[in-house]
Amino acid sequence: MALILNLESKGLPVLAARLAAGAQQGRWRGVFVTGSDTGVGKTVVTCALLRELSGRIPVAGLKPIACGGREDAEAFAGSQAMKFSVATINPVHLPKPMSPLAQKRPGWSEMMARIRRSLRKYDEAGVRLTLVEGAGGWLCPIDERHAMRELALALKLPVLVVAANRLGSLNHVLLTLESLKGTGLACVGVVMNCFDDWPDLSKESNAAWVARLGRLPVYICGKNGAN
Repeated sequence: MALILNLESKGLPVLAARLAAGAQQGRWRGVFVTGSDTGVGKTVVTCALLRELSGRIPVAGLKPIACGGREDAEAFAGSQAMKFSVATINPVHLPKPMSPLAQKRPGWSEMMARIRRSLRKYDEAGVRLTLVEGAGGWLCPIDERHAMRELALALKLPVLVVAANRLGSLNHVLLTLESLKGTGLACVGVVMNCFDDWPDLSKESNAAWVARLGRLPVYICGKNGAN
């Protein structure tokens, strides 16, 4: 069975060390943080990693596309040692809290040009590792032809999947991993978040089944995350 660690104790340093080693060895220049759904804790996990990594390697967070407010980008700015403007951290800001597909937006080429400009600024500042957080879930549509999956593909980044630890999460995580497998992108692991005290027997076994079926490291955090 794959490794299962508590993110809130020894798991966070272990995950951060893996990401830092990948960057230092030149295997990757960033990681794409995606979700099995919206509201599963991607930003919480990304900020925790930014704080942990800031003492190890020049690191910065990027929110390529934000829908609604820019709170995620502001949280990144407050969690990392390297300083960039919110507009650089979030190069594409759409005003409504709904998928990019459902609102007026720049074209794909224009969005990618803005995102790459931010990444060039990061490179010029000496950033060695960029944590790129998607919006919504893995297949959240950006336009009629592109989803967050295509953004990760365009950036050629390995993927960290974040999911809620609750009834139904096995289906969401396994569907995400199945879609990810078809891209050829590497998956560095899955983070399972638990947000509440609601009685749910699945919380006790979800991480073990994700590790076993996905054959990936799983990091659990939140309540009922004592493995």
